[in-house]
Amino acid sequence: MKANNGGAIAIKGFNYQDAVISLICIKNYMNKDFSIIVENKEDVDIFLGNKIIFTQIKGTRLSIAKMTSSKDKILVKNLENEDKNSKEVRYKIITLNSFIQKDKKELKEVNHGVLFKNIYSYSEKQLQIIEKALLKEGFSEKELKNKLKNSYVYFTPFENNFDDSYTFLLGEMSKNNIKVDGNRGQVSLNELAKRIKMASEIVIKDEDYEIKDKTITNEDLKIIFLDNAGYKFKIELLEEISSLNFYQKSKIKKLILKNLAYYKNLTEEIKFLLDDFEVNKDINDLFLELKNKITDDIWSKENELVIYSIIIDLISNKIGENL
Repeated sequence: MKANNGGAIAIKGFNYQDAVISLICIKNYMNKDFSIIVENKEDVDIFLGNKIIFTQIKGTRLSIAKMTSSKDKILVKNLENEDKNSKEVRYKIITLNSFIQKDKKELKEVNHGVLFKNIYSYSEKQLQIIEKALLKEGFSEKELKNKLKNSYVYFTPFENNFDDSYTFLLGEMSKNNIKVDGNRGQVSLNELAKRIKMASEIVIKDEDYEIKDKTITNEDLKIIFLDNAGYKFKIELLEEISSLNFYQKSKIKKLILKNLAYYKNLTEEIKFLLDDFEVNKDINDLFLELKNKITDDIWSKENELVIYSIIIDLISNKIGENL
């Protein structure tokens, strides 16, 4: 089995928005109350305890005028978000440090940010400009005042280019006790970028079902950051199985990444059923052999890909025991 190159070059399409989401994940992966919903590449909803932070990520040079323009509607899109569960709501624009200097000087630095220490709130003069512009967009005065008092701007410590953001993220990973030696940091960022891409591309049709797939939890992140070698090995095994098509493999990757602990009872049933098996044979033959042992009372179309994921997990663990 030939290992894939997990280096920086493998992060295809990695952009500023990916880097920002990655930074948020790196800083919060050990917080059990953290999760992030990737609505799309520019809109994310961040959950921290009883707080929800509606966030817009813009990798272009901004100003108060651009943020309030009727064409760009940056603040409109950010502030129109509502929480249905009475959480403590924050609104945040994350952007480049190249913010128009005149406007940046007027911003008020705040040192008690939820996600980042150094964030900025708007000056009284800027609030007046914003309110005037957004009243024309259908907001009420009361609504704007309530939302703007919890609205902030954060400037990233990296620019909108791959080398700058990638180097910074590796440094942040090291600061947050994530191993980056060898190519482990590269592998972790690669897998996180894939997870972000998968989440951002899901179109919501069934809200309860798809929201789960668009959500990245701290448990997902611990698998990526703390067990990236094990995950990578499972994906390499998966790629060798010729009886699975591209669609099935894509779904199985997501299931492995989301943590099979969600299917603990089914895993135990399959583990008991398959019992002991030898791994000294071709991976395709072994996969089919184990697949054919699954009984009808366990098998169902709904569980098909979960069962395949569990089989791959068991094969990986067995190989690990024999090393």
